[in-house]
Amino acid sequence: MTNVATGTGQAGSGSAGADRSARLGACLVRARDGDTVALGEIVRELNPLLWHVARGAGLTAEESADVVQTSWLELVRRLHEIRSPQALTSWLVTATRREAWRMRKLARRQEIGRAHV
Repeated sequence: MTNVATGTGQAGSGSAGADRSARLGACLVRARDGDTVALGEIVRELNPLLWHVARGAGLTAEESADVVQTSWLELVRRLHEIRSPQALTSWLVTATRREAWRMRKLARRQEIGRAHV
């Protein structure tokens, strides 16, 4: 799993990162079975990280809110498609980055359109 701060290695340090991945993976498995408390645990733990990723892409607070919300919706839609539950954090970070890039590209197009009016 990628460490967001450095772009390499496990999220977190050593066994703490592995423990976190295992715990969140177990929450994902429970969420797949309809456990909303487990899904809430995932959101509580990873929401700050997703905000960090979105804001780090240069988005406004409003744009970041949309990106993070879209990432969570994508997770709910694809709960059963994530092959490795322990890769949940990486999956969500990747989904958030892609959505942030899409949002930035859209914002740029709108700026260009307003400049030509």
